[in-house]
Amino acid sequence: MSTTIIDPRLEQAMQARRRDEFHLLVRVDAISAARQQTLAACGLTIRRSLSLVPTYAVTGSGAAGLSLLGMPGIQRIEEDGPVYAL
Repeated sequence: MSTTIIDPRLEQAMQARRRDEFHLLVRVDAISAARQQTLAACGLTIRRSLSLVPTYAVTGSGAAGLSLLGMPGIQRIEEDGPVYAL
């Protein structure tokens, strides 16, 4: 079983608000059609894929995000948020 890195505060928030919508960044081992199908099957909507650092920007419920924990090929889950240039 693989270990997925997630901030404990994000994991707690998704557990407490399983039905609420979360915007997440899901870092994976590789961008692929099979990985996209897996994310969609978990109930996540892919908003964007980033190829430089293989990551998907997804939207879905807390329960859908939690379903990725420990899944092979899922390396890290982070909360997505606005980025501001300095």
